[in-house]
Amino acid sequence: LPKYNSDNIFDISLPSNGPFYIDYTRNGKYLLMGGEKGNISIIDWKLKNIIIHFNVENKISNIKFLQNESMIAVAQSDMLYIYDKQGIELHALDYMPQPVFLEYLPYHFLLVATLKNNMIKYQDISIGKIVSEIKTKSGFISSFTQNYSNGIIITGHSNGLVQLWSPNFGNNSVVKIFAHPYSVNALCVDLDGYTLTTCGNDSKMKIWDLRNSYKEVFEYFNPNIASALSVSQKNL
Repeated sequence: LPKYNSDNIFDISLPSNGPFYIDYTRNGKYLLMGGEKGNISIIDWKLKNIIIHFNVENKISNIKFLQNESMIAVAQSDMLYIYDKQGIELHALDYMPQPVFLEYLPYHFLLVATLKNNMIKYQDISIGKIVSEIKTKSGFISSFTQNYSNGIIITGHSNGLVQLWSPNFGNNSVVKIFAHPYSVNALCVDLDGYTLTTCGNDSKMKIWDLRNSYKEVFEYFNPNIASALSVSQKNL
């Protein structure tokens, strides 16, 4: 087992099957990897053991662990699929065609997916039913995340708009923020749920106050356009 922080650093070279989408279990033990060409792997990353590797023979656009490593959700080009950790297909959700982004709300047992037609659907995995369908009506959904402190879903759009969603509000977003003049490429919320970070096609990274004002508190210009964001467990 790793003794020092430096022992946790590892490299995986996968030159021919990417790009890859990744997810970790909530306890941080297992790493899920899904290649765009259909390759899926579950890895115990500390022991560097491959739990399962299989190919769904379909294009993958996103991938997500559900309650733990025993089930995974895979957004494929035709519809959303659920597999177990042996790679056995459990469900094919044909009422979720052409999914793009996925998030899972563990305290609500809700799998949230955005579809190519810019709808957001909430699937209750405990009873197997759709609990909410939202028509965003705000252009293409270009980025997607959740606020882990309260389960609010956040979408970034091609017109620079950022919206906060709850299934209780129907087709009306909780908050709208005009974040960038161009497409919002990436979103990330800190673990406390206090700040939202956005990156847009204008090469700017902005930080927004989520507690009450939803105002911009910081702006940074990056000469290269960012495509992904992540805040560390120490908020760095």
